[in-house]
Amino acid sequence: MFDADELEEIRANEEEWHEDEVEPVIDRFGERKETFTTDTGGQDVDRIYTPADVADLDYDEDLGYPGEPPYTRGVYSTG
Repeated sequence: MFDADELEEIRANEEEWHEDEVEPVIDRFGERKETFTTDTGGQDVDRIYTPADVADLDYDEDLGYPGEPPYTRGVYSTG
């Protein structure tokens, strides 16, 4: 989907975004929470996810289809 150069550019852009956009807001207003979690199971979530975060994802093993193991998209095939 993305080659190594594109992923590196995405990582660099994310770092720049964090420095230029996120840090000034946190400096001015503070962080809303120490960590953010899901409502459904309390799993920690990052501020942002990019294609670089799933570069090594094996769709069938790591994500799968709804209603099938590993059930990351719900236990029912209809979502």
